Amino acid sequence: MMRFKLARSWGVLIVLTLALTAVMRVGHVPGALMLGPLVAGMIVAIYLPGARIPRRLPIVAQAVLGCVIARVMSPELLAQFLPHWPLIVVMNLLMIFGIFALGVGATWLRLFPGTAGIWGMSPGGASTMVVLSEAYGGDKRIVALMHYLRLIWAVLAVIAMAMFLGSPRHGDPGVPLPGMAGTIWFPPIDAAALAISAALVVVGLVIARLLRSPLLAIFFPLFGGVAVQLFHWGGVQVPPVASALAFCVIGWNVGLSFTRESLAHSARLVPRILAGIVAILLLCVGLAALAAAWAHVDFLTAYMALNPGGVDVVLLTAASIDVDLPLIMTMQISRLILVILIAPILGRMAASRHQKSQDADTPADSTQL
Repeated sequence: MMRFKLARSWGVLIVLTLALTAVMRVGHVPGALMLGPLVAGMIVAIYLPGARIPRRLPIVAQAVLGCVIARVMSPELLAQFLPHWPLIVVMNLLMIFGIFALGVGATWLRLFPGTAGIWGMSPGGASTMVVLSEAYGGDKRIVALMHYLRLIWAVLAVIAMAMFLGSPRHGDPGVPLPGMAGTIWFPPIDAAALAISAALVVVGLVIARLLRSPLLAIFFPLFGGVAVQLFHWGGVQVPPVASALAFCVIGWNVGLSFTRESLAHSARLVPRILAGIVAILLLCVGLAALAAAWAHVDFLTAYMALNPGGVDVVLLTAASIDVDLPLIMTMQISRLILVILIAPILGRMAASRHQKSQDADTPADSTQL
């Protein structure tokens, strides 16, 4: 009986993913290769639970996307935007500290139990924040729900912006991503570049496992791929089919996380979580307007560069519409690096301070009682 339920859950997931993705692609919905699996995963997780992604598979998908992004971050692109480093660093820091301030404010107002507001409204690094939240008095289920809900709404926001403000890209963006108009799904294979990409993925996965840091699975292929191209040691190539499968796995992983149990546990907090998400997206809109004026680019480019919905979905969406893709990628990758370096430190400091203030209040409260 259990095997039948599991097979039915997986069968519906696969069929629904293919159907939704096909419909979205026909409708020219940006990011369909990730959005289709994500929506299918949510539906199956709530109504036909059972399907689960193997724990390490999303990490493999992230490593593959590390190579995809490395291919985008060519030496030519990096050289083109080195003069814009003040814009990139300042705007990303404003985004990071702005989101962090919102999380601290939500915690101070006690909108969420314990320190969940600090970790759940962190500017990124969902897996790291879920782990850290347990050590600092945060409910990991609430933190995970806050991150996943924000990811979904940020994805929907960037796709909606692209549909209403953007126009389809007719030229070649220079990015070998699947899902764009005219995608060649089985292009000629550069055996040497493919071997280098596979080696980067494998080594990245090994290092991530040895050091117990999943983020290294994407960082090693990314920076390794950039170094390979920068020093002319070879090229990096990921077949479009492999990229599409990686996007699918990541979409499934997010969608299947929304179980009935997690939603029921945090149902009363959903309105507050959504309010926090709206505040973050409004912050993004405001900073995008500032960045557009500073860099003299269109608002859509600036918004996608600052969107907190994940570099993978922004990459896939931006490649299919007429925006400044190199600037978007440079902003997104640099923020990913800054978030990994800064967010855990800020979170620990704020959580420790909050716990100390709570401990200091406890004796006074008990005396009054």
